[in-house]
Amino acid sequence: MHYSPQACRHRDAAVDGREPEFRAFAANLSMEDIVATADNFMREHSVPFTLSSETITRLRKAKLTDSRKKLAFIYVTAFRGGVA
Repeated sequence: MHYSPQACRHRDAAVDGREPEFRAFAANLSMEDIVATADNFMREHSVPFTLSSETITRLRKAKLTDSRKKLAFIYVTAFRGGVA
């Protein structure tokens, strides 16, 4: 599953039939948590400050749309060994 806008319609198909699981996941996902996790990761892995700062700034401006929540759900499910 790709993150590009062109892949949006495929996200719906990947979540189809798993709506209750997706809704529970989406209810617990926040942009603040994503920013904090990204910040933590970059600090722990010594990402140069300029790159880290630019990334965090861009993340803070991003909106966590339903489509992006679906993408996150698909990725998390895949990395946990589930099928998305």
